[in-house]
Amino acid sequence: MKKYWISSLLPLKGMIKQTGIPFILPLYHTTGFNHSLPYTKFLYQNRTEIEFEHELDFLLKHFEPVDLQEILNHKNTSKKKPAFHITIDDGLASNYELIAPVLYKKGIPATFFINPAFIDDANIMHRYKASLLLDWLQINQSGVNLVSDFLKVPNNFSNIKNFILDIRYPNKNKLDECVNLLGISWKEILHKNPLYLTTQQLHNIQQAGFHIGAHSWDHPEYELLSFEEQQDQTLKSVQYIKEKFNPMVSSFAFPFTDHKVSLAFFEWLHTQVDLSFGCAGFKSDSFPGHFQRIPIEKSVYRIQDLLLQQSGMYYVKKLLGKHIVKHA
Repeated sequence: MKKYWISSLLPLKGMIKQTGIPFILPLYHTTGFNHSLPYTKFLYQNRTEIEFEHELDFLLKHFEPVDLQEILNHKNTSKKKPAFHITIDDGLASNYELIAPVLYKKGIPATFFINPAFIDDANIMHRYKASLLLDWLQINQSGVNLVSDFLKVPNNFSNIKNFILDIRYPNKNKLDECVNLLGISWKEILHKNPLYLTTQQLHNIQQAGFHIGAHSWDHPEYELLSFEEQQDQTLKSVQYIKEKFNPMVSSFAFPFTDHKVSLAFFEWLHTQVDLSFGCAGFKSDSFPGHFQRIPIEKSVYRIQDLLLQQSGMYYVKKLLGKHIVKHA
């Protein structure tokens, strides 16, 4: 992990406290033995198990862990430390063996946001499919010609990679078509290893004291959906969570981002849930009950350096009037 050279010279807690943002909301997806998990290697750099635990220790040293209920009540339980709440997106299988046990051991509250369409490995989110396919093609170069012809892109891995990583939800079937063309299956690519949590594992996570939240039905880019499609994706996932897990706090985290989502949608959304979350980084939000999270894995810097960078940028954006996410 990279270190920010000035991090030891600036008072991080004081800088964050002065912003007035009540909660630090780190966003993670997975962790592993290395930085090169096949389903994430072309998307973001996951933390290793050791790095993840070190970052949790840093957070515990400098911040106060709070529960989702405390966020709903808008309470920071300590006047000495800023508060934080861990969020984990996508419901990946590694959450059960590598993330939840560490959080439980350290007494850190967290919310796991899941897509019901993928529970029990019923399907795979299109971005993970893209990374898995590219990882397979890197190893099996013989498939590059077939895929380049099918996608009508120049015959080299770099062009194929750019095209595949640019596939969005409306065209996600192209990824399945590529795999069918190669005569393989997603299960074979995964070597029959589970990618997502099972229903029972999710119940076990909840029984351990963690929260389960909705994350849309099957993880589309909301800016590409109509208002009605946004509602359908959201309502199906929220209702599923309520029926299966009966959460004390009903919560929803946007897949990818809440960018370009209308104010009218937020007004409707908060008739369905208690809290909602985006991932625009260290920013305030104009809509009550909606909070922005910090995507930790998008940065190669340690969490302490990332927080320092983002809190510093907050002051710059505040001078420019760009520190608050607004919804029109």
